[in-house]
Amino acid sequence: MKIISFIVLFIVISGSSQNVLGIERDKLIEIKPFNANNIKVALTKYNSQEILNYIFSNSNRSKQLIHGIRSGKDAWLLLFVEMYKVSDAGWSEILDSSIGYSLVSNPRGSLKTMREVDNILSKLRDKYNLHSYAQQVCDNVDEMWDENEVSNVELAGSALIEINKRIKALTDVNNESLERVKSKCLEALYNSKKFWEDYSRK
Repeated sequence: MKIISFIVLFIVISGSSQNVLGIERDKLIEIKPFNANNIKVALTKYNSQEILNYIFSNSNRSKQLIHGIRSGKDAWLLLFVEMYKVSDAGWSEILDSSIGYSLVSNPRGSLKTMREVDNILSKLRDKYNLHSYAQQVCDNVDEMWDENEVSNVELAGSALIEINKRIKALTDVNNESLERVKSKCLEALYNSKKFWEDYSRK
């Protein structure tokens, strides 16, 4: 009873909603320096949901993660796949919004990553007749624009610049094993390009 009372007292004194038995999550888990390799190691040492909470509960860490993925560097793309394996719907949506940007700097690595995730999602895709992963994310250009502050032309112009960069980068990829995912990605991009061209004329 004394032990239980001490734990309860410690939790009350700490006053943090993110505590685990009165110990702050950030003190239980430390990833320093915060980079792709260290995050990948942490995923093998700690509960994966705790790692995701640790990253996304802090705006600086989540921004670093998103920036890393968008950079297209191989270490971050490898981490992307590992994180996708353990992510729930909410976390995976954040990851989905980032991977398309990596196409510009590392189109081949990005296509490989999308192919890996597609394999992870294959059972769900077949069960619910979903599009391939590349079709879902290649054209994502969500920059959290406020449509009330920019015109349709400005909004569409920014999207089209990014989409055209991705299309150009993909044309330089010549790899038979990536041809299918490349084709699906380009299909999504060209459909998106038409959408934004039409949108600019509204």
